[in-house]
Amino acid sequence: MTKARKCFIITPIGEIGSRTFRDAKGVIESSIRPVLTKYGFKDIKPAYEIKESGMIGNQIIERILFDDLVVANLTGVNPNVMYELAVRHVISKPIIHICDRNTILPFDIKDCRTIFYDNDMLGARELESEFEKYVREIDFSIEYNDNPICNKTDKIKNIFTEKVELGNSDILIRMQANDLQLKNILKRIQLNLSDVVVSGYKKVGDIFLVYIMNRRCQDFVDLSIELQDVCKSYGVNVFFIDDLKNSQK
Repeated sequence: MTKARKCFIITPIGEIGSRTFRDAKGVIESSIRPVLTKYGFKDIKPAYEIKESGMIGNQIIERILFDDLVVANLTGVNPNVMYELAVRHVISKPIIHICDRNTILPFDIKDCRTIFYDNDMLGARELESEFEKYVREIDFSIEYNDNPICNKTDKIKNIFTEKVELGNSDILIRMQANDLQLKNILKRIQLNLSDVVVSGYKKVGDIFLVYIMNRRCQDFVDLSIELQDVCKSYGVNVFFIDDLKNSQK
């Protein structure tokens, strides 16, 4: 059974009913949503369609980081769009750039492969056809490092050092995972669990050892449950979580 995928759409919005809003929504409804629906996406949302309670800024960043695909409409070089675009570039996950043909893109992103479209009825059909070609070629199992932030920048690609400071670590996770699963797990731990820091990791045989500092001495059982949820969310079901501090007493 094909996985039901999620897509977040980064787009200029403007006031409801404004020309900016109508243009952006028209592109989504006429060209983007039909293609994504055809390819099995079940949750396709721009920010203005998020209805869950909570902080909209946090919800947007969450979706930019964890959705399977992001579509970025660069029309008008909107500052919020540029900020959200950079966040997606950092994590090296699939993203498709689209842009009104009349927009002049800034130097930093002008060389990124972008689908330019004409904002009229024929343009919507042409955009739909070209957009489908991009969606069809996405490989969700690989990293997309060819962007202004990650391209040939080892310091960005390897956010987490492999130098393990065991003496400062409180928790050890031993897991069977592939490299992509590990990277996603480490990023999510750092972003979502404010009380812990990944102090290092290393690969030993077929398993990864991940060392964690429990900065605020959160209860080990509660923290273990949170760490288990993170691991399982990326398909890692074989892991052990050890309390290093108490085992050394």
